[in-house]
Amino acid sequence: CARTAFYVQSFSDFPAEIRAPIGTLAGVSSFNLVFSRSELTHVPKDIDLLVALNPAAYTVLQHRASSRTVILFDSDQWTERAFAKAKLNGDPLKELKNKLMPVPLTMLASGLESQFHLSAAKAKKNRNMIAVGIVLWMQNIDLTYGIEWIVNRYPASITDILIAALQIGYAYAETTEIDSSSSIDRKISFAVPYQLNNSIDVKSTQVTGNEAIILGLIQASARHRRSIFLAGYPITPASDLLQYARKFASTSLQVIQAEDEIAAAGMALGASYAGAIGVSCTSGPGFDLKSEMIGLGIMAELPLVIIDVQRSGPSTGMPTKTEQTDLLAALFGRHGESWVSVFAIPNVKSAISVINDAVDWSVKTMSPVIILSEAALAHTSTVIVYEESLPYTGWNNTAETPFAKRNEMGAPSWIIPGTPDRQSCIGGLERHLETGEVSYDAQNHERMIQLRRSKIENQAQPYDWVCGDDKSVLWITFGSVSGSIDYYRQHVAQNMIGDHLVLTQIWPLPSNFWDILRHYQKCFVVELSDGQLVRYLRSFGRNVSFESHCQITGQALDCERLSKWVEEISK
Repeated sequence: CARTAFYVQSFSDFPAEIRAPIGTLAGVSSFNLVFSRSELTHVPKDIDLLVALNPAAYTVLQHRASSRTVILFDSDQWTERAFAKAKLNGDPLKELKNKLMPVPLTMLASGLESQFHLSAAKAKKNRNMIAVGIVLWMQNIDLTYGIEWIVNRYPASITDILIAALQIGYAYAETTEIDSSSSIDRKISFAVPYQLNNSIDVKSTQVTGNEAIILGLIQASARHRRSIFLAGYPITPASDLLQYARKFASTSLQVIQAEDEIAAAGMALGASYAGAIGVSCTSGPGFDLKSEMIGLGIMAELPLVIIDVQRSGPSTGMPTKTEQTDLLAALFGRHGESWVSVFAIPNVKSAISVINDAVDWSVKTMSPVIILSEAALAHTSTVIVYEESLPYTGWNNTAETPFAKRNEMGAPSWIIPGTPDRQSCIGGLERHLETGEVSYDAQNHERMIQLRRSKIENQAQPYDWVCGDDKSVLWITFGSVSGSIDYYRQHVAQNMIGDHLVLTQIWPLPSNFWDILRHYQKCFVVELSDGQLVRYLRSFGRNVSFESHCQITGQALDCERLSKWVEEISK
């Protein structure tokens, strides 16, 4: 879809249980695909076509179905035994008025047993590819393109099996003439298959949020002419960062899996001490464990980038679900006066630029930076254009000693150990402002605290903002909620009043943030947490009226709940 001039989003949703039994509610995984002629900013709640391989799959996903959803299901699996495994009293489709498409997917897959000498279990695993063949026919997509995709993606040892499964599904749909007239909105179907649309750059590539983060790090490495050292420990949903980065592992992007989260942060900080740009990626509980190393980076004045792909918590929580509940931990989750810059990625397209900005800030301030992503963004994919990086023009860090000269932000030089005549001593103890020696002087400590905070505050940039005609309401969001609000304003409530401000730099706030807010009568803060962003904004004590809409369901923003909230406010 992405290669044929469609805007595409995809989202994987899988359970936290390891190897939960097939056919049970806990064992259901799903993959959501959205494609459109117009740009996508939000994963819609309702789906047009639901493919269910067993009753459990339908049961878990039925909340996504509306009355117009077409349900294509494996009729061979619609048995009393399957109903019992899914804890159902009977057929969940029996009373539905939806358009139903029963297809014997298991029986069709069994045809591969004799052809490729497969066991029944291995043949059955090809049901999904048979379903893909059916959908290709329904959407008027030439089978040739599906075959080319399989050849390019899968190892040669299984391509023949997958192609055969694809052809079985396509032939079945063509022979039975499955009615696709109501399956998917024809306004976004393939009118002319695979004709490039000039509105999308031919250099476009399809990436997930996690993949875009890695591309941003590669670009930052080229801009700064320094290696990126990425250290992490597997944790959902940040594990993909390490896996994808391995494809680009080289002298400019070095990747290591540490023995735990604390070690990963320590390795990244050690890499920065040695002259690379240290980066550590994690999620939720792992972020908690990095607080000590972040504090050491603040005191030692070394660049360090921490990427936190937020998930539902606390503790282990719901590790595959999305939330924005690490915000206050990122802002304040350390002992002492330990301020760090905090960025938030609003969407997959912006991930590369946010990563570059964050790395620039970390190098220029010689201080750690935290970047907040989310599970919803990590697994969502879209089309981006990957451009050549621009050279970094910031602080060159070439003073004779780390403390002989500070830049305009107040940051010291970055001295690499072993550089002749550039001896320095850094650590976690308080240091003297001019000499860098260990200092217990009270006045010096106060000056250093103020310096470490001011060098971050001085980085605040103005928001490029033009007030709309209606100055009654300003919507304030960050992260994935931003796309949901844009979708809501464009497709649900087109007459929705007010403007929309998306925060990518949360600390420090944009330098003109409060000036912008003074133009509006009311500010609505929408977030996937129990009011962390609105509490943070209220803590400044400014004379601004904030209304708060919070959702902590582990799901993307629910537009129905948002509509009810807006309706209550309007009344």
